[in-house]
Amino acid sequence: LNPGAEVKAGDRLITGPGGSTSFVGNLAVGAVAAVRVSADGTVRADVTAATSPTRLDLVGVILVGGEPVTSRPALDPSAQAQR
Repeated sequence: LNPGAEVKAGDRLITGPGGSTSFVGNLAVGAVAAVRVSADGTVRADVTAATSPTRLDLVGVILVGGEPVTSRPALDPSAQAQR
């Protein structure tokens, strides 16, 4: 994300840019529903998802800052279905 970008309600969020990551570009992620700016200038946005979370197969989340998280084993949906 561009830290200097102006974010406003109604902005569309898409994956991308295509070719610069291992993810497909131009897939709809959601739309900005509301934007708030705190006293220290931090911008926070509420996003309405483009689809229901129950329809997703794979989700990646990028966090900036905070504590590092150790990896855990990948989830195997087929193993869950066999239980």
